[in-house]
Amino acid sequence: MTVDTATTPGVEDAAATRELDALVIGAGVAGLYQLHQLRSQGLRVRAYDAASDVGGTWYWNRYPGARFDSEAYIYQYLFDEALYKDWSWSHRFPDQPEIERWLHYVTDRLDLRRDIQFSTVVTSARWDEDRNRWTVRTDTGETIDTQFVVTCCGMLSAPLTNGFEGQDSFRGTLVYTARYPKEGVEVEGKRVGVVGIGATGIQVIQTVADKAGHLTVFARTPQYVLPRRTRSTGRTTSRRTSPASTSSPGRCRTPSPASSTTSSTPGRTARPSSGARSSRTSTRTGR
Repeated sequence: MTVDTATTPGVEDAAATRELDALVIGAGVAGLYQLHQLRSQGLRVRAYDAASDVGGTWYWNRYPGARFDSEAYIYQYLFDEALYKDWSWSHRFPDQPEIERWLHYVTDRLDLRRDIQFSTVVTSARWDEDRNRWTVRTDTGETIDTQFVVTCCGMLSAPLTNGFEGQDSFRGTLVYTARYPKEGVEVEGKRVGVVGIGATGIQVIQTVADKAGHLTVFARTPQYVLPRRTRSTGRTTSRRTSPASTSSPGRCRTPSPASSTTSSTPGRTARPSSGARSSRTSTRTGR
């Protein structure tokens, strides 16, 4: 008996099957951790990601203003003391480029790239109850036979597209925060509309407001917003590629109250504004 999660015509003609102990879907924060932990147990493991590099949410969400919603010292891997002590954040709430650099540092420090396959989408996974094994197929035609499949796809990277009637005929530029172009979008002096005022929307709005010729915000529910009050840590981003001593930089700071940008619905406790919390925000620009 088999359970088929998807169908992929034509894969029977693919190249020889790769055999693994475990397959990880995704190379973001969770995927990198799982790859490292499974590999450290001596398993044959490989990670697959649709992106061209590591980062997961922090690869895809590169919209204006994207940054942590938690203080930097909280957002760390704690399984390796040297790993986190050898990295110093430059700001209390680091922005997306710095977060992406941190994930590259982790990847290279743990030598994870040799077991990651980028620009590859897992298209199907079939469980064989007789063999107690998975047969996984990708959009490149590869077939993988594995005992374990670990999904680290996340919940913040997939955009909500085609949400508005008539958007296909919109003659301006339509972009999604979860798929913001690497080269950026020119908004200087243009009419800009931002749909949504979740944490992501707020980050976009406060970043492009002084650049756009005219900014219109489309909101369904009012939000509470408090100043983020981010500040420099007094250090530039630093990284060490060799094992650290216990005196390495990277000490934790004690958080001060009410110092984060917050966004929440009325009547609920305010929470820190998210870096990449919403994949629904879209931005439209026009002349």
